[in-house]
Amino acid sequence: MPYDLHSPWRKSAIMPIWSFQLILLSVDLIIMALLVCITDNTPTQTVKIDGKNVTIVAGTQNWDIANLVFASIGLMLTCVEIVLYVYRDLSPFLYLSSSFIKVVTWTAVFALDIVAISSNWEKGQWNNYIIYVVVGFAGAVYLILIIGAIYGVVVFLRHRGTIANNVERYMKSGEAGVYK
Repeated sequence: MPYDLHSPWRKSAIMPIWSFQLILLSVDLIIMALLVCITDNTPTQTVKIDGKNVTIVAGTQNWDIANLVFASIGLMLTCVEIVLYVYRDLSPFLYLSSSFIKVVTWTAVFALDIVAISSNWEKGQWNNYIIYVVVGFAGAVYLILIIGAIYGVVVFLRHRGTIANNVERYMKSGEAGVYK
């Protein structure tokens, strides 16, 4: 099958990537929305850490909000990519840019989630279980976003090489500069 410049995407690669991104980002968004509701209604707790009484402040944590916002952004960018793909307007550069935006924002989320593990908030009742579930989902989302970015780099480089090859063949064919 000849290479089509208007469709550099392999459905067998991009569809599973988008499917996993949609599923994982949606589940993460739901979990984080539930977590915001739960943490917003929990009372202040006092726990003993290394012989000291530490007060764990009730309310929504910063990493909850960051996770919720960036999951929404990632979900919207994935939906935009799919719509552009359907209308054949998704260029390799646009996909690569979108993938890197998602990876960079999710790096911040993943880092905040890991920092939350070492915070005092994690010491509260049930909080350690909650944070490990959140970090697990953040890690799974991060992995699929990195896979999508790697696929974006491969398609971008392959597409750029194909265009350069076509221009070179056109210039050597003798048709360049001939107007009809």
